Amino acid sequence: YAEAFRARGLQLKMKLDENLPVQFNTDHKRLVQVILNLLSNALKFTFRGRITLKVVMPAPNLLKFIVEDTGIGLTDEDKAKLFKEFAKDGNGADSPTNVGSKGVGLRLKIANQLAKYLGPESEEAGLKVESVYEKGSTFSFLVSEKTRENSLFKHSPSGAIYYSSQSFKLRPEPSFQPSRSIAASS
Repeated sequence: YAEAFRARGLQLKMKLDENLPVQFNTDHKRLVQVILNLLSNALKFTFRGRITLKVVMPAPNLLKFIVEDTGIGLTDEDKAKLFKEFAKDGNGADSPTNVGSKGVGLRLKIANQLAKYLGPESEEAGLKVESVYEKGSTFSFLVSEKTRENSLFKHSPSGAIYYSSQSFKLRPEPSFQPSRSIAASS
């Protein structure tokens, strides 16, 4: 995504909570899918300004990922349609969820399902959105740490069982020099 950001003259910022653990057990593959989907959507609908990825730890064994943009924002009507398949509001190319032929499509619905899978078993799971039309949007989701005690093997919304034993480190662009990185493994 770095090249796409540069080509559009956008800034990509990353802010990591100083209290993040060195290691966090989760399904890294699904976590990366959700983050990349949110960054991709932010890039699609932001034409000037910046996109920021924040990671905070609101409680033990819980991370919150936040993607903020200075894009075109959403109306309340558009927000109500976000997590439906191929969401388009029918108002043509100028509407927030229908930039040209690009709707938010199925990917955001899938990202919401994956965020529910990664999150706590509560109403707080899944993607949350705050947006002001013509000002920008903020998408966030919670990720629970997975241990043997709270089931590494978890059923997805589709009924499939996911398990990943690979490790990864979420790192910002090489030009960004944070004081630390987040590590997640499962």
